[in-house]
Amino acid sequence: MNYSINIIANTAARHQWRFSRRLMSSHFPSPKASLPKLELDTDFYLNPANTDIIRQNIAKRLCVGVDIDRILAMNTAAYKADDVSDAVLNEIKRVPNMSHPRVIDYAEPKVIHEKKYTPPSFKLRNFEKMAKSLNGARMQSLTHLSGERTYYLTGVLAELEQALINWTVDFITERGFNLISVPDILHPDIIERCGMNVEGERTQVYQLDPEFG
Repeated sequence: MNYSINIIANTAARHQWRFSRRLMSSHFPSPKASLPKLELDTDFYLNPANTDIIRQNIAKRLCVGVDIDRILAMNTAAYKADDVSDAVLNEIKRVPNMSHPRVIDYAEPKVIHEKKYTPPSFKLRNFEKMAKSLNGARMQSLTHLSGERTYYLTGVLAELEQALINWTVDFITERGFNLISVPDILHPDIIERCGMNVEGERTQVYQLDPEFG
């Protein structure tokens, strides 16, 4: 009897999940975003006079698979920014932002200030040990909640995080800064317009199921 009840319960749960997905899709439609055409500085990237500095910048920023010479070869038409094809624009999007001239030639980090370290009189503990003693974080069995090599705070550490956020907000707003809250879910075209790549095997962007846009 219990076995039959379990089968019925599991079947009902599966049907409820499928129904929930259909309900979300019908009640929360995700129309295609209508955004202006991506504006890139094609005058700069397609000007042969800038090829050398662009090539050096790509190499120094360790961008694999980006080739400014291939981009120039793709742009077979006469050099007119308004006539650049979508294929060329897609390749230009992969070119990294130009580094500031003051830092482009740094082989090693520049030391601004160095203070001699004096060990404290008490025993130092790492984050894992402190969190475990305070029961303030969960760092295992998170596969259904977040990605690998991550954690979430609980109890006193979660309260401490919120207190620090509130203190920081109060501190900066008292000094004339305006508080801005950005959406947590963005269309990939909008993220691309901020200079972040959303395609490829490894990205810094979590993606929703295509069903939800």
